[in-house]
Amino acid sequence: MQVAPSTYDEAKDRPPSARARRDALITPLLVALWVHNYSVHGRLELWVAARRAGIDIGRDPVARLMAAEGISGASRATKHFTTKADPAGPRPPRCGRCASPR
Repeated sequence: MQVAPSTYDEAKDRPPSARARRDALITPLLVALWVHNYSVHGRLELWVAARRAGIDIGRDPVARLMAAEGISGASRATKHFTTKADPAGPRPPRCGRCASPR
């Protein structure tokens, strides 16, 4: 990495930014709200719950902090398999030019 030693030293000794300090204060509150709501709220529901709890925060920071903490909302989506292939069933002949069936 091509960084001047003085620049590295200044960055290392710099105090945390206002955003980092705010994130450190709000993150535990968001996690507590998420757990209180049965760990099912996604970013929008958690944002609404935070606003109702008096936490002044936007939607995008909520999504960023949730991703940083590794939490996510419950998903209703499931994989639906409608057919099951018969391993003994007939297969189409393979194309001579490639490895895929024609």
